[in-house]
Amino acid sequence: MNLFTKSWQCYVLRSCINAIMQCSRVLNLFLFCPSICFISAIAKKVMETRPWLATEENENRHTPVHLAAYDGEINALAVLLEHDPSLGYLTSTDGDTLLCVAASQGHGGVARGLLEHCPDAPYCDASSSTCLHIAVLCGHTEFVRSILGLQQLGHLINMLNGSGETALHLAVRNCKPDMVAALQLHQDIDVTVLNSAGDPASRVLPDAANHTKALISVRFFFSLTVNIYFSSKYVLAFIMGCTIVWCSCQ
Repeated sequence: MNLFTKSWQCYVLRSCINAIMQCSRVLNLFLFCPSICFISAIAKKVMETRPWLATEENENRHTPVHLAAYDGEINALAVLLEHDPSLGYLTSTDGDTLLCVAASQGHGGVARGLLEHCPDAPYCDASSSTCLHIAVLCGHTEFVRSILGLQQLGHLINMLNGSGETALHLAVRNCKPDMVAALQLHQDIDVTVLNSAGDPASRVLPDAANHTKALISVRFFFSLTVNIYFSSKYVLAFIMGCTIVWCSCQ
């Protein structure tokens, strides 16, 4: 097979997936739209005759399934996974897994759909950040709530990333009160977990790169310390590692 033929076949498969995505966006009627079903049949036929095309990366190092996860196209992803569930375990050349790609864009539906086909799909990227860490950093609170409700991913709540921090550490450091609240609702969260510096989340100073902050520690007569973080937008208060106050300063 010459290079031209291979490139043309890759283009056909990607065109089919892109067509499914576009029709799905406009019509939102995947199961009832003959044109989408026809395109899906073409994609399935291409995969049956040239299955290796599904693992080919484009110029941005994305495979067809990575593109579907990035765009939140559950229907397009289902077409591929129903034909070959092993595609759900693909890691790109850059070390991106499908769950991490979905987390970066806040696509909780993609994560749920992926886990239906691949219950043990990989959830870490090349830097050992989990999809939960990524969602926290990207500010996708609904994604966090969504995946923490899944049995397969609940254990990520106290997991450390490559920098030695839990998702809660990241939420506090980046001054994300809604995210902290969402994380603390999980029944298995352990607010005493220490990061690589030996600190629980309650002792982490928010990142000074984006906010002007000051830390005040108040010691009560009963020997409890309250750490209050001031920023331009929020006040965060902790007692013994538990958030007790979230109030807007605006």
